Amino acid sequence: MKSSCIQHPQRPIAMLRGDYLEICDGHKGAAALLSFFEYWHNIRLEQSGKAREQNAVAEKHGQEGTQDTSLYQFHTAEQLYAGVLGMVGRPSINSGLTLLKKKGFIEIHKNPNPRYSFDSTKHFIFCASVVQNALSGLAETDNSVDRNCQTGSQKLSDGLAETVRTSPEITTEITTENTDKKKQAKRKNLSTFDYSNLPISAVLAQEVVEYRQHVLKKPLTQRALNALAENLASASEVGMTPEKAVEVMELNNWRSFKPDWIRNQKNHNNGAYGHDGKSSSEPPWLVS
Repeated sequence: MKSSCIQHPQRPIAMLRGDYLEICDGHKGAAALLSFFEYWHNIRLEQSGKAREQNAVAEKHGQEGTQDTSLYQFHTAEQLYAGVLGMVGRPSINSGLTLLKKKGFIEIHKNPNPRYSFDSTKHFIFCASVVQNALSGLAETDNSVDRNCQTGSQKLSDGLAETVRTSPEITTEITTENTDKKKQAKRKNLSTFDYSNLPISAVLAQEVVEYRQHVLKKPLTQRALNALAENLASASEVGMTPEKAVEVMELNNWRSFKPDWIRNQKNHNNGAYGHDGKSSSEPPWLVS
């Protein structure tokens, strides 16, 4: 690896890869987490190899190997947030985990050791082969586009596409216009709607947009946005801030948030909020 022109002190690094962003449907939280899990998977691979060597030595001397050779990596919610250096907010991390699990890029487990069944820390497996297959699909698409471009150029040079050759500017203009329209129709940008009545920050509002679009596959409308703003403003009725209400909404995979839903959960669970936990310092995880 080439050395940098800057001598950095030893500090954590968070990475957002363009290819990960593509296979995660543009979800920044999922892409950032995928780089984080890849980093720790490489460490676990190295540790697992050394553990197998130590177990082999122990068994050679008639002793039982006790070193952990699994590829489990365990992180608390705060460690995940710190691992991406605050690049995205906590709600985006929650929805990112849901998306990564749905795509098969990671597995999420409880503590695999039955002796520690009380441990609520989630254990993750980075599914390297699934991620690699998704990335290979990107490469195949790129190669296919290149081959099509080369074939198209050859046809033009051979005089097999006379119409296109005689009016290339018309074809280019139509193709570009159609592509732009498709992108605009697919993309829901912050500038599309009026977010002024939302009682949350612009960054968190963007995360809600990504959550609805990429996780639930239900893009927001202005009407739904206005209703959400009103319900978030009333979150104090159940002792929550609007930010906490967004977190609970995403943890439960809800399209919106209503105080009555929290009251119903509380009544159903004998006074304790359902998926919001019992005011513990560790945020709850629904994905398991």
